[in-house]
Amino acid sequence: MKDKLINFDEFLNIVGSGRSLGTISPTQLISGPTTTLFYDMRGSATYTSCASLAMSTLDRWRTDINDSLPLNRDQWIFYSTGTPSLVRIVEREKSSIPDHWARDLPEKEVDSYPNWIKNLVNEKTK
Repeated sequence: MKDKLINFDEFLNIVGSGRSLGTISPTQLISGPTTTLFYDMRGSATYTSCASLAMSTLDRWRTDINDSLPLNRDQWIFYSTGTPSLVRIVEREKSSIPDHWARDLPEKEVDSYPNWIKNLVNEKTK
């Protein structure tokens, strides 16, 4: 997948208060299959001319009936570009994403999710 660019103001609207959860992608540049359960955006916005500073991560959790493990995580990282007004979005390779293939939400993260997320995942993966 090719890198995508957005302007910094759009990125500010996406990242919001540091963490957001929802069933719809926070940006039109990243959409998902019909099996998407939810999106989890974490991070902060830094207006900088430094290049390649990772500012935020967007996780897309989805089900996949073709996998032996029912829960999949896709991930994009938002990086500074060296031009303060632009932010680069990079999709991570599946093999380098922690818990890309899973039975449940990661144990170290499960307590940080609200009940509606836990219930949705349990309903769709059992």
